[in-house]
Amino acid sequence: MKKRVVLGFSGGIDSATAVRLLQQQEYEVEALTLDTTGDEAMLATAAARAHDLGIEHRTLDVRAEFKRSIIDYFTQSYMAGRTPAPCTVCNPLIKWHHLIAEADRLGIEYVATGHYFNIESYNNHLYVARADDARKDQSYYLWALSQQTLRRALTPMGHIIKEDIRQNFANPRESMGVCFLQGVSYREFITRHHPEAALAGEVVDTSGRVVGRHDGIAFYTIGQKRGFECSLQGVAIVAVDSQRNRLVVGSNADLYH
Repeated sequence: MKKRVVLGFSGGIDSATAVRLLQQQEYEVEALTLDTTGDEAMLATAAARAHDLGIEHRTLDVRAEFKRSIIDYFTQSYMAGRTPAPCTVCNPLIKWHHLIAEADRLGIEYVATGHYFNIESYNNHLYVARADDARKDQSYYLWALSQQTLRRALTPMGHIIKEDIRQNFANPRESMGVCFLQGVSYREFITRHHPEAALAGEVVDTSGRVVGRHDGIAFYTIGQKRGFECSLQGVAIVAVDSQRNRLVVGSNADLYH
């Protein structure tokens, strides 16, 4: 009897390659596509490629949950003067959570994705480790995965070099960046959800002296050195004061804390 695995499946280069690699290892692959934004083109591509690969395929609508846990987190973080990392939140809360749930529902032990990462064991503890392909490594997205998840996770792409597999696809293009922006700039996306994000304000130095102006704190992050009006040279944003709609600038040394 073949071993079975539930694979997070977008229909792109990586998840399609993961299917083939798992099949070579004699796994029976059940593909699960999460509908996070209602992207009909992506869903159709995933369904068509799953059919071509001859694997079972299901789609799960998680749009409401994704909006609440990821999109709201993303926009509200910027509004509060923080810089979010949506993929690091989405993976444990949405992607791998639903893979595990689907595997449990089907009585399947293993789960996998097309992520480039490895898993290593040290002193009976599992750790997310870097992929062999340093340029495509995605281990930093996955640091919050639980031990329970890691014990059930397979890493088919861990030893794969991306350039080596591009030749296997007629259309090797891939999606990059934050998936739910769908080609819109993050500034436009935030302003669409929070028009008040574009409220201009003061740039001050570490003593509170006004030295310039900004276009809205949601559009800036700590460490940034450009994109705002400032009379001082060679400074960086060292703090974002959301309560007073201010950016605080200082020297590089002020960033080390």
